[in-house]
Amino acid sequence: MARYKKALLDAFKPHFKEHGFTKKDATWHLGTSEAIHVFNIQTSQFSESYYFNAGIYFRALGLL
Repeated sequence: MARYKKALLDAFKPHFKEHGFTKKDATWHLGTSEAIHVFNIQTSQFSESYYFNAGIYFRALGLL
C-alpha cells in the first residue's frame, strides 16, 4: 500500500459515511433506485501517485 493511502481513506471515510455510502476496500458505493454512485482511491504501483476514480452506473441502462 502506498505511503499515504490509509490516511486518504481515513480522511474520506466520515464524509462518505455521512452521505450513506458503504465501503469495501478502497471503494465507496451508494445505491439509489436510479443509479449506483462509486468513488475509488487507487495508487500507482510504479510511483507515489494517487488516482481518484468516480463513476455513476445508471440502472436504466441495464447491463450496457
